[in-house]
Amino acid sequence: MSSFRLTKEQLEFGALTREFCNKRVYPVTRQLDDNGFPDELISELADLGYLGAPIPEEYGGMGIDSFALVCMIEEFARANAGLATLVAAHLSLGSKTVELFGSEEQKQKYLTLPRARSPHSVSRSRMPGLMFSRYEPKPKPTGMSISSTAKSSSLHRPT
Repeated sequence: MSSFRLTKEQLEFGALTREFCNKRVYPVTRQLDDNGFPDELISELADLGYLGAPIPEEYGGMGIDSFALVCMIEEFARANAGLATLVAAHLSLGSKTVELFGSEEQKQKYLTLPRARSPHSVSRSRMPGLMFSRYEPKPKPTGMSISSTAKSSSLHRPT
């Protein structure tokens, strides 16, 4: 049976993220849950490179691997689950989709930093294709208020 260990660099990246969370997230986690994420915090995440961490270096990101990314998201989740979800959605549903399936023109437009880590790409979803978002009439910190309706249709039915 083989054993698995994170590399020194992956562990250090997780430790840096934990240090950031201890200073900037834990002290205000209740306010974040009640009031959402201020642009100042999102800007700080962007400035420190967290919002572009797995983006390839050729586009100005850090190019971290999946294990380092998990270490980063784990530390955000330890501090505030909502913040971890916001960062993970931005990086996976948004940026990673462009990286994997976008044309070179789209990659240059949407992944090239600092645009990809702009606070507006996350906090206000102003960058098409780079941010997963949900729409509801009265937003709440959780998805508990979301409702949906299914309608029967002959379109797109499996045969």
